[in-house]
Amino acid sequence: MDTTDRHPSTSHVAKFFAFAHLPAHLQPVSRLFHDLAEELLDWLPDGPELTATLRKLLEAKDCAVRAAHDDDRGRPAAVLTPASVEASAAPQAAG
Repeated sequence: MDTTDRHPSTSHVAKFFAFAHLPAHLQPVSRLFHDLAEELLDWLPDGPELTATLRKLLEAKDCAVRAAHDDDRGRPAAVLTPASVEASAAPQAAG
């Protein structure tokens, strides 16, 4: 995520969307938030509202990664992949 020429507050928050350091089964969940953060950086100007947007997105990412880490029975939760998200969003054929 390139934050060259961005406000220091924007760059500071944006760095926390990195996901390569996470275990492989958590990376797809975190990457969804990384990709959205990149899109927001492409579309929105620096300022207090962008910083707040990124902070709240970061909070949501942290929650999602924790949820993916373990489900409520102590087993690894199902991990979202782009293919599984697309498949679940596809229109269902009438039976």
